[in-house]
Amino acid sequence: MGKNIYIGFSIDMDSAFPSSINIIKNKEPSNKFINFLYQDNKENFKNGLIFEEGMNNIIKFFFTNNYMSGATWLINEANYDTSILYPDIIKKLYEYVEKYNCAIGLHTHFEADMFKMDKETLEIEKKWKTFPAVPGVTTGGYFEVSNKEMWYNEGLINPKKRIEECIFKMTNKIYNINCFKSGSHILNYDIISSIIDTNFIVDCSMVYETKRVLKLNDTENFTMYNNEKIKFDDGPFYINNKILEIPECANLGLLKNKIKLLKNKKNIYLLLQLHPYQCIKSLGENNLLNNILKYINLIRKNYDNTNIKFVNMLEMKNIIDKNNDYHHKDINDVIKLI
Repeated sequence: MGKNIYIGFSIDMDSAFPSSINIIKNKEPSNKFINFLYQDNKENFKNGLIFEEGMNNIIKFFFTNNYMSGATWLINEANYDTSILYPDIIKKLYEYVEKYNCAIGLHTHFEADMFKMDKETLEIEKKWKTFPAVPGVTTGGYFEVSNKEMWYNEGLINPKKRIEECIFKMTNKIYNINCFKSGSHILNYDIISSIIDTNFIVDCSMVYETKRVLKLNDTENFTMYNNEKIKFDDGPFYINNKILEIPECANLGLLKNKIKLLKNKKNIYLLLQLHPYQCIKSLGENNLLNNILKYINLIRKNYDNTNIKFVNMLEMKNIIDKNNDYHHKDINDVIKLI
């Protein structure tokens, strides 16, 4: 029997703006940092319509192709109050969890405006940059400050709790949020140790053999993340024996080469990233769902259908554990790699 390839989809539910004034009517923001969401704002409503269309297109795509079992819906609750503005969407996603064995997780962008220090204070200290105040990172646009209570509670504890409470309120079912992904693939010692402390058991914040560099101005660049040392050949790994890291694959050429090299040697665990705003009709051929089909078609050319499995992040973790298809890394060694 040949080796299997397990395929999952990590859906980053970003830009979940309200699509109309009716969405925000009689609703209160969860914290003071996202009051902008609750304003009568045409640009917000435009982005909200994009979010709704993208979500509908992804769901339709999954049903059409029988991929729903591979979905992990990563809700950006901290930045967009999804449980307050779109509880019906969360209810629908939970129904998919029960019927089609997909999963729900948390997705937080720590570089978002809500996690920055007070601008006036930063300008006085001559530290103002356009990136977040998350402790433990002192390179590029990041700086070290003591605001853990803010980003730890508002980025991890409270949004996780709100999603779980929303699911219970809408369905009368208890569901624990165990999957996490850090926005823009940003990780550091404090974030990794914090997601372990908050009882997440699987993470997909890293990206195999990839980095992203932003141009700040004519003379400065900023490395948002650098995962070039996270090798596809090595596969998933446990950090401090506590949380399983399943990196995403964002490079079709990399996948093509690795399938040829590894398909008869080891099981492959593949996570593909999607955003609703990348999956709207107006994008035409640039619609990300077209690219996802290219990935899947490439895989089908190299694997028998019986060896292609569509599984969510939690199910993928269970399979990885069962097959002992993981290795171990200490958190300090991980930090050296990213």
